[in-house]
Amino acid sequence: MCNMEFTELRDILRRITDPRGESLVKALCESLTRMIDIGPEGGSAGGRIVFTGTPRQMIDNSQTVTAQYLRKSL
Repeated sequence: MCNMEFTELRDILRRITDPRGESLVKALCESLTRMIDIGPEGGSAGGRIVFTGTPRQMIDNSQTVTAQYLRKSL
C-alpha cells in the first residue's frame, strides 16, 4: 500500500467492509491531515516545498501539478 498512488489507495480503502478494517480506514483518513508537495528546483537533485496543508486545501486552492492531477482524478 505504501507504493500506491493516493487515488488508488483511496479506492481500495473504500472497498473495505470488515468492521475491524473500517476502524483502520477511519484512523488512516484522520491521520491524513497534512500534505507536503515537493516540486522540482531547477536542475538540482533536490526539490523545494511548493505546498503544505490539508488534502482538501490542496485540491481546492493549490495550483501545483499534484493538485491539478488530484482534481482530474477526483
